[in-house]
Amino acid sequence: MMPSSYTGVRFVNRVEDTPELNVFTYRNFYNGGGVAVGDFNGDGLPELILTSNLQGSRLYLNKGHFQFQDITDEAGVGGKGYWATGVTVADVNGDGKLDIYVCYAGNIPGKRRANELYINQGLNKDGVPIFREITSTYSSSTTRSVPSTASDSATPATSATDSAGTSFFTMTATGTSLMSVKKRVSSAARSPSGWTW
Repeated sequence: MMPSSYTGVRFVNRVEDTPELNVFTYRNFYNGGGVAVGDFNGDGLPELILTSNLQGSRLYLNKGHFQFQDITDEAGVGGKGYWATGVTVADVNGDGKLDIYVCYAGNIPGKRRANELYINQGLNKDGVPIFREITSTYSSSTTRSVPSTASDSATPATSATDSAGTSFFTMTATGTSLMSVKKRVSSAARSPSGWTW
């Protein structure tokens, strides 16, 4: 194992119970956190995105030779800092750049528990990938049941469609964890302003 002093990855998913929040007040208290790996800047080296129960997310830029730089704040992917239960990466909008989807849960009210979709905007002048969280700009009411790839049972799913109503990807989830993203992107680029959720 390499020490964090060499790798630059300093991350702990620390869960501390309180009288108000513990395994008795929230049965899934010890569930959470997540890891995803993807090349967000196109240099062939995979970056790390780590999510936690209570401390937010961290994105580490791969500098090569197992050394990483924390670019969370610059990239704009710190998250809500409360009960992320998983993370996945996929090129959601078909532009050739990986995007980030973070799932949330917890004994908290609605908007703080809503999932986040970060769209990769490309690199800044320093070669750091910049993301824009777009979930709040779209309605998330288009939820329907579709057959799961894991079984024949129906599973909740969210589909994004263009302004003509053509679905070009479906996010399928079980509980609060994303199972798969199925893209149906045409060769023509789709404008984010034409998306509906």
